[in-house]
Amino acid sequence: MVSTIEKRTLSFMKEIIDEGRDGIVFPGAGGELEEWRTGILDMLKEQGIAQSVEDFDPPFYGVTTGGRIDFIMPFAKKNQLNLGALAMWRLKMHGSLMPKWLSDFVVNYESHYAE
Repeated sequence: MVSTIEKRTLSFMKEIIDEGRDGIVFPGAGGELEEWRTGILDMLKEQGIAQSVEDFDPPFYGVTTGGRIDFIMPFAKKNQLNLGALAMWRLKMHGSLMPKWLSDFVVNYESHYAE
């Protein structure tokens, strides 16, 4: 299966933040990225955090200088995400999926990317 998920740069991530938006990042995402998108969205819908795929803009991935694949799901400008529940889910999943807020990720992992 050919993935429709595009590779993007750190500059693109910064543009999202500069627009006043955020997203969620899964560092070190391995395997098929379409499966990540489907699996994460299904989990978020089951938990009542997301209503539909429209809560997110198209996902993308970045590749660090060390070759790590980071999967990013930016929030849509108009979304119905339950951000409080998402924050709790993110903390609960920290030991397994290591999700990060895009706004924090860009600041803390900038040195992992070459432009």
